[in-house]
Amino acid sequence: MRNKKITDAEYRGYSLFESEKTKDGFYKKTLDQLIDMAEHMTAKHSKVLVLRMDIRSPQNSGTSLTGRDITRIIENTKRNINNRRKHGKNALDIQSIVTREQTCKSEHPHYHIQILSNANAIKNGYGICQELSRQVSRRLKTDDGKDNQGLVNYCKSNKGAGLLIDRNSPDFESQRAEAVRMGSYIAKCFSKEFLPKGSRVSSSSLKGQSSRNLQQNNDGVASPPQETAGHLIDDWYSNDHHRQHDTSSVPWSSPVSKITDDESAIEEMLKRDWEHYRDSDRNA
Repeated sequence: MRNKKITDAEYRGYSLFESEKTKDGFYKKTLDQLIDMAEHMTAKHSKVLVLRMDIRSPQNSGTSLTGRDITRIIENTKRNINNRRKHGKNALDIQSIVTREQTCKSEHPHYHIQILSNANAIKNGYGICQELSRQVSRRLKTDDGKDNQGLVNYCKSNKGAGLLIDRNSPDFESQRAEAVRMGSYIAKCFSKEFLPKGSRVSSSSLKGQSSRNLQQNNDGVASPPQETAGHLIDDWYSNDHHRQHDTSSVPWSSPVSKITDDESAIEEMLKRDWEHYRDSDRNA
């Protein structure tokens, strides 16, 4: 149900994001998903990388990304990154929470994503952003071969390579608290009032998992979550055929045309994107 809201500045011991867009409160379900995932992942891995990204459909176009599209995009992103790093010592364990927003009936919906992964396996989030951008472009490619680039926003709250939570750091609690605070932006009630009736407010890849109800293995470490092929958004929306025009003119990050694991190249990309968004009004 979408009517359970939190209007306090804190929830379950965590501070929440404060801005003009969050003054109407947050959806409790999404906050629980964010907190449960942060606590689950930090119990499971000594280091966790946290990222915030946004996906939108092309402006002034009849093409709109549906919930099913986003499910496939995320699944393909995870699979391709896992395949490229399958010989690594540590498993990536990429998990995600997705929310859908629509600012008015005449606009396309857009999507906010919080991604957590094992930072012992991946230390720079820009590679995930690149692959996500690549999958969005492939999903939206038109018959004339036009690449729909610039539709994935690598949020400035990532502060470069991504937010690191280190369980062995003296700042561990504050690091995890910042991950929850940063992610709580996607739980905001604002701009979800135009979503189709009966739609879910958010979906988590840790379906059925909770930090308050984790199964433990023989070593006392949280067991991996059980995932299904359509774990994210396949059953979100019965009205995905509504595809109106998106009139928003806010700039979004353009993906690079070539995937790279070169650290210096990635740092240059991060610097470019950081300068691009430094003065923007996207605070989450």
